[in-house]
Amino acid sequence: MKILILTAILIAAAPVLAQDESFTIGAFDFYGHEGLDANLIRAALPLREGDQLSRGSKERMVRLVKKAIRQATDREVSDVAAMCCDNSGKLIVYIGLRGKPVSQTLYNPAPRGSARLPPAALKINRDIEKSLLKAIEKGVSGEDDSQGYALSLDPETRTKQLTLRAYVARNSPIVMRVLASARNVEHRQIAAEMLGYADKSPEQIAALVRAGHDVDDGVRNNAIRALVVLARSSSEASASIPGECFVGLLNSGLWTDRNKSAELLSVLIAHRDPTLLACLREQALTSLVEMARWSFPGHAQSARLILGSIAGIDEKTLSGMVERNEVEPIIKALTTQHSNGEVAKRCPACAPM
Repeated sequence: MKILILTAILIAAAPVLAQDESFTIGAFDFYGHEGLDANLIRAALPLREGDQLSRGSKERMVRLVKKAIRQATDREVSDVAAMCCDNSGKLIVYIGLRGKPVSQTLYNPAPRGSARLPPAALKINRDIEKSLLKAIEKGVSGEDDSQGYALSLDPETRTKQLTLRAYVARNSPIVMRVLASARNVEHRQIAAEMLGYADKSPEQIAALVRAGHDVDDGVRNNAIRALVVLARSSSEASASIPGECFVGLLNSGLWTDRNKSAELLSVLIAHRDPTLLACLREQALTSLVEMARWSFPGHAQSARLILGSIAGIDEKTLSGMVERNEVEPIIKALTTQHSNGEVAKRCPACAPM
């Protein structure tokens, strides 16, 4: 999923693109719209599928969308996220509406400390970002997550990421201190990504779980992304990540919260833990159904896997249904699988990290 984020950077901020570089809008998808007429919202939008959106016009598009939906529904928009790209190279624009608001208790208080990353760490981060953007331009977008940290298939980028790995192995206490206490948001964002390259340990995971509830959405995104890679690397690492801490983010008004928490939880439910599945059913079912119906399978897959697991569909059958985009049969299967009230009562709160 890091490639999706980096291609979003290409739209929003990358200096290598001209200001008038344009992308075709492939789809508009919604979430948080329970009780609202999605067709009415779609009709009110000032843009249509097939329209062009440039990097320079993105902010204007966001303002127009927010205004149009506010006039049509008398509700504020929680997020407008233009994400690149679907299988045809088109943008998907995700629009969050303020249904049930995300609880602010999910987020930590803003840190006030003065800790900062050393210049050497910032240089390594800049070098990796430049190499990743160059790799995307060359069409190299894969990565190897088997070691518990992301390694690009692009040789130049991989070398720089291994340099980061060596740096963090020597300096993880500094990285953790910045992540936990720095008032500088950019430094916390970079520290969250860097900590994913540390040696696996309970301290590393605890720090990333806590950062997954940072007041800044960029820090949350990077921390949860690091946990996804860790969870995929081994069943032992996956078992050490408390899934209940991320269920609430599925109801967030921000697309990145929903996207990353769903991706992480789709890995953590692999062993079909009944308590975690009960938490998901009781606390996030509506949000998961909304996300499962998103038009681009690459973004909807995690929610579809989670819903199928809640419904008790066996893994092989579910994998085939997801591959064939059989969304409604997965959702319908939920009506034949009833929540176990006794298990649901045991749904634990996220323990302080």
